[in-house]
Amino acid sequence: NIAMMLMDGGAVVDKLSDLTRESNPWLRLLACSCLANICRPTPGQPYTGRQEGLAVLALNAIMKLLAKQDMLRVLEEAPRILAKLVANDKAMQRIAGDSVRRLIQILQKLEERGGRDKGI
Repeated sequence: NIAMMLMDGGAVVDKLSDLTRESNPWLRLLACSCLANICRPTPGQPYTGRQEGLAVLALNAIMKLLAKQDMLRVLEEAPRILAKLVANDKAMQRIAGDSVRRLIQILQKLEERGGRDKGI
């Protein structure tokens, strides 16, 4: 499995982990997306220790992005990455609870703003 080799190699994952703290929100989100793809467990299997650590790192970075962002492109992509991280894993779903609530609030605001822009 290529993802496991990347995780064991360390350098790529370490660089992606560093990028989750980058000042550019789009770059942080892309790093989270890469981590979500690399650390995703085999379907039907739980996260391993290293996988879970990377997933939590990505989740926390996404939560921070959602708390501070109004950049539409980031807000459009965040749900997809969030879904990858929490799919079929109850522990990750609990950790992501605050992010999901924040995402719902953001979507409601965007919907309201879109309605006003269209004269509704």
